[in-house]
Amino acid sequence: MLILFLIIHHYCLQYNYTNDGSGTVQDYIAQLWNGGVWDNSQRATYTYNGGGDPLTITFQNWNGSSWENSSQYNYTYDGSGYLTNLLTTTWNVSAWENNVQYNY
Repeated sequence: MLILFLIIHHYCLQYNYTNDGSGTVQDYIAQLWNGGVWDNSQRATYTYNGGGDPLTITFQNWNGSSWENSSQYNYTYDGSGYLTNLLTTTWNVSAWENNVQYNY
């Protein structure tokens, strides 16, 4: 597990990364220092294709008791492994809604 600390405008922020056996990031949890404890803030979970390229990154926010979906990045590649499309989506109550699409 890798832990990264940042201090921004008097806020102390820590990122806790979880990697698989080959070192590929599986997820991270961002936490804010709250005068004595680390409070969860955001989580990102990664999925990959067989070539090790990211397929999705799902972002969730902590609501005080559980993680709630926030946004997601969806990556598409051509047969040669080149990135061809990035679709960003936003969680709307019970489903992902398309937000912005980038074609490369």
